[in-house]
Amino acid sequence: MMIDQFRLFSKYNQLMNQRMFDCAFNLSLSDLNEDKGEFFKSVLGTLNHILVGDIIWLQRFSFHPASTQVLSYILGLEKPKSLDSIIYADFKKLRAEREKTDSIIIDWLDRLTDSDIECSISYQNMAGMKF
Repeated sequence: MMIDQFRLFSKYNQLMNQRMFDCAFNLSLSDLNEDKGEFFKSVLGTLNHILVGDIIWLQRFSFHPASTQVLSYILGLEKPKSLDSIIYADFKKLRAEREKTDSIIIDWLDRLTDSDIECSISYQNMAGMKF
């Protein structure tokens, strides 16, 4: 079943996020915030970006009838204004929100069926284009 693959991916995603945060935990506040000259500037900026992307997509998915309830927490979050938004400048808060989001993703996929993932959704991207 296709949903089983998504469930496996969600657990892998959680594991990789845990590993990234474990590595970043050893960095000083200065190192976390230092502009590294990359797309999202700092390590903290990159970790925020990954969470921002998940929030944006999960908010889109939350309008699917099978997802509304389990994704209600995510839908209640303020929509990030851009992909480089720093929604959590505090590393501990960012990590806690990452862990909560990963748990929600796993719970969400545990509740979905193969027929649920066969449905199409409509959404607008950050620029307002409809898909």
